[in-house]
Amino acid sequence: MRLAAMEILTDVERWRDWSNDEKLSILQEASDPDARIANVAHWHDIKPRQIYTSRRKFAVSRSSRPNDRVET
Repeated sequence: MRLAAMEILTDVERWRDWSNDEKLSILQEASDPDARIANVAHWHDIKPRQIYTSRRKFAVSRSSRPNDRVET
C-alpha cells in the first residue's frame, strides 16, 4: 500500500517578514476612503482581517468621509 503525500493547511496568518514600513504602506493604502479592504488584502495576498487587526495595532484609522458623519 502506497501512502500519498499530504499537505496540511492551517489558518495561521502571519505578516511574512515584512518591515513595519511595508506594513504601514499597506495600511495607508487601505485607509483611502475609496479603497476596499478586501481588494487591498487580495493584492497583497493577505486576509482582510489582518488589515483590520493591524490597523488597531498600528493605530491607523480609515479617513472619514463627509457622508459618514452623523448629524446630531
